[in-house]
Amino acid sequence: MNIPGSNLVNLALSVIGGQTVSYYKFTGRTTNTRGLYVPEFADPIDVVGSFQPDPRELVQLMGLDANKTYAAFYTSRTDVLDVGRDRTGDEFTYAGRKYRVLGTTPWEAVDGWAGVMAVDIGAE
Repeated sequence: MNIPGSNLVNLALSVIGGQTVSYYKFTGRTTNTRGLYVPEFADPIDVVGSFQPDPRELVQLMGLDANKTYAAFYTSRTDVLDVGRDRTGDEFTYAGRKYRVLGTTPWEAVDGWAGVMAVDIGAE
């Protein structure tokens, strides 16, 4: 039974354990010498959650680029920013790879956590 405010992510992590990622919050953007916008990020902080690679079948069903690697990250940190107008998504690193947040599913009002969809953008 789901009890609002029970924070299912924290409950699950207390049983199965979690993974720690280095989280980089988007702070703004500047222009480089060529006049192109470049995103800037805060220094990384450790965030614990559940990191889960997305199956290729799901990626294809969602109409995403099947040549890229996607992952879900479930965390009690609820202020994660996804891609939006005039901003890039936050980023995190896990297992030597860097991921950019594409979307979030906010459950903070009901349960105190967020689901994050991210794409692998390369090695750290």
